[in-house]
Amino acid sequence: MNTVIHKNFQFGTAPFRFVAIWSAPSKALAEANPEAYNAQLRSKPACCHFSCDHCGTSINNHCIIVDATGKSFSVGCDCVEKTHHTEIISKVKLALRKKAKAARDAKRQAEQAARKAAYDAELQAQRDANGGLTDSEVAHKNAYAARKEQLARTNAIVAPVVSVLDAAGGDFCYSIAQNYRNGHTPKGRAKDIVIEIVAKQSGRKGSAAYDAALLGAELLVESIEVAIKQNY
Repeated sequence: MNTVIHKNFQFGTAPFRFVAIWSAPSKALAEANPEAYNAQLRSKPACCHFSCDHCGTSINNHCIIVDATGKSFSVGCDCVEKTHHTEIISKVKLALRKKAKAARDAKRQAEQAARKAAYDAELQAQRDANGGLTDSEVAHKNAYAARKEQLARTNAIVAPVVSVLDAAGGDFCYSIAQNYRNGHTPKGRAKDIVIEIVAKQSGRKGSAAYDAALLGAELLVESIEVAIKQNY
């Protein structure tokens, strides 16, 4: 193959060599970022004229090839195949795939950046409205304050029993006292033991004083259990 002629446009003289692909910037870019649009236009190779040098069709992707004389031509992707040059055709297809991947990657990165910018802007708007805190931080702060108030009420409710358990000492009493402070009341045998410990304040187990205090101790433990349920 020597010279390929199509209408009034010439391709050049074989053998040909593929150089690169240049794509015209989009109108969308011109509207969104005129500076970037003009920068891409300034990078346009001299041989690119927005139309195929072989068939004259308007093109976006310009496949730049150099012929045997060293002259550069800008050809559309379809007309490249008319060179009948397998290596050039393969290189063009590979370059197009790379270009498409780069465009997808750039779009994805731009979308990620846009989402991050919107997220950051939303957080800043929340901080401006909440005195430096995000909505989540405000909610956490309020929840912490509410929990603190709840525990304060709980400690006031359980104080009559917890003071007895603290005075009695020992691992069991310490564990039950901590549970009371956190709003957890004993059940089953543990509850019976707590009642016994409170009753022993009045006398040793089996004594008349102990027996007399036992009902009061049971009522105290039961009332605390009801009050804690109402507090939560």
